[in-house]
Amino acid sequence: MHGLQTFVLPTLFCIAALALTPEHAVAQDESTLITYELKGKPIIIPAPAAVSRNCAAQVELEYFQKNTVASVEGTVDNEMCAASSGTYVLSIRTKDDNNTLATQEFTETWARADDQSVSFKADYAIGDNVELVRVRLMKTTCTCAVE
Repeated sequence: MHGLQTFVLPTLFCIAALALTPEHAVAQDESTLITYELKGKPIIIPAPAAVSRNCAAQVELEYFQKNTVASVEGTVDNEMCAASSGTYVLSIRTKDDNNTLATQEFTETWARADDQSVSFKADYAIGDNVELVRVRLMKTTCTCAVE
């Protein structure tokens, strides 16, 4: 008897207990499709997606107020992998003339193809007649690219 294998397809059905042996499996294009032959008929399924792994990004930032904008610059780095990408949220807190605090959040993305730090610099509108209280980094993500 041939080996039994089960494949779960993204279209929410599965082909269970196909009698396929390894010699029946032919990789057509390892990055996109795998072709199996069963009784002379091809069965084509998507190849499994490449698995990525999480990493820990370190972000350094500096900020200051220029009239009605918060000027923010900094670097993103991680020591776990070279090619990587992710997101971070800048939380900008201001105070108006009545001492009322307001917070704005800006989601940003970053990516790198090598092991060099990523620099960023941007101005964020904070409004008229407000004082910049602080800029804080939140919700940092990092994913290593498949190598």
